[in-house]
Amino acid sequence: MAAIKILIADDHELFRRNLRSLIEDRSDWRVCGEAVDGREPVAKARELHPDLILMDVSMPEMNGLEASRRIREHAPDANILIVSQNDPAQRHSGSKTAVIRIARSADAVNVEVQDHGKGMSMERLAEIQSKGSGVGILGMRERLRQFEGSLNVESGPKGTRILANIPIVHPAAVESNGIEPLPTIQ
Repeated sequence: MAAIKILIADDHELFRRNLRSLIEDRSDWRVCGEAVDGREPVAKARELHPDLILMDVSMPEMNGLEASRRIREHAPDANILIVSQNDPAQRHSGSKTAVIRIARSADAVNVEVQDHGKGMSMERLAEIQSKGSGVGILGMRERLRQFEGSLNVESGPKGTRILANIPIVHPAAVESNGIEPLPTIQ
């Protein structure tokens, strides 16, 4: 299985270096490039075709949200994970860190995000689980359902965990029900 190619877009050199070190500890992940401002990831995404882009929100030249929008114009299926130290959700949870785990099998890609904040009240968690409100949960859940995937949110006194399961659609399924396949990771 080929390594997952990751593009890091962040204007802080120390953060990029530390993230690169963490990524390269895994034999199945590889940093294919780095970008130091908001314009660079747009160009590098076209050139390098990464499987995943780790995008900071606050960067010079162009913010990460605008850069992500421009990348999606030419690569609508791009996998972009927004990473920020200034995220309002982090301030809400009281967490300054989150652990992100990505695993791929022959049938699915699984993403787990675990923060170590104060967690959510049971009422807020029930509202998110039933109505999908808050931080785009409803939109993410509906998008995953299109691919027969799932999104679950768990919270407790030691933090909040979001689990996403994205099935890899096989060519036979495309022919039988017209589902567009996820791009192959090379």
